[in-house]
Amino acid sequence: MKYMKTSIKIKYGVALIFALSMLMPSLAVPLAASAQTQQTDNVNLNDSNLKIITCDGPKLPASIPTPSGYVVCDFNGLMQQIQHLINLAIVFGVVVAIGLFSFAGYLHITGTPANIEKSYGIFRKTGIGFIIMLSAWFIVYQVIIWLTGSSQFAVLLGK
Repeated sequence: MKYMKTSIKIKYGVALIFALSMLMPSLAVPLAASAQTQQTDNVNLNDSNLKIITCDGPKLPASIPTPSGYVVCDFNGLMQQIQHLINLAIVFGVVVAIGLFSFAGYLHITGTPANIEKSYGIFRKTGIGFIIMLSAWFIVYQVIIWLTGSSQFAVLLGK
């Protein structure tokens, strides 16, 4: 009997979390719709966040003026490219993790014993994978900072 009460509490808690995760995007839709009515003249299509290849070319001779925001394709440019691709992979991984957590919550809410066991497995594997993904990202990010000598992460580390 005690197991049934705990199971019902867990089931309602998971249902509440699932409902809130479905409700939050619907609250953000009006904000996105209002943001679309604003002017977007300030979008720079050459911004490194919008490109897959982040470097612009070789180091320019001193006689040619270097454009603002020009990224040289050298070792530091290669490291920035690797970091940019990893950041894109992290964004994709977060989206996949959200989808898997939502699917596992749905399976848990349906309530059949087979679905509950399957949802526990999905929660566990997705959580472990998510932690490994973030840990790997942080390690690679630190190694790239050490290799390039840049301190882009210094603000978050309190320096």
